[in-house]
Amino acid sequence: MSRLQLLVEAVQRLQPAAEHRRASPLRRTAGALPGGSSGHYVYRIKGRAATDAHLQVVGQVLYQLLDELAQPYGQEPVYQVVRRLFTDNFRLTMQLCRPRPTTRSLPAAAIAG
Repeated sequence: MSRLQLLVEAVQRLQPAAEHRRASPLRRTAGALPGGSSGHYVYRIKGRAATDAHLQVVGQVLYQLLDELAQPYGQEPVYQVVRRLFTDNFRLTMQLCRPRPTTRSLPAAAIAG
């Protein structure tokens, strides 16, 4: 079983719990992940770049599901296993806030206020 297939299985394990909630991230990303077997889903993906792109999508869905289901299902064994799988396979990063490049310099009076 590939890494991607294992992670898709994890999403599918959380799916019944997520379906009980109206605003499930799984519903918001309809079509992004399979409704059938994880093996069929992974079989169609060819190449490293495509696999990496799908890993990104699965990671985002897992993150949203884990966040949404933490309160009601945090003590359930399936939740804890999927959380561990997520932390073993993904690294959270914050987006950096970078200043836009300027074409002119600011006068000193703009800073002094």
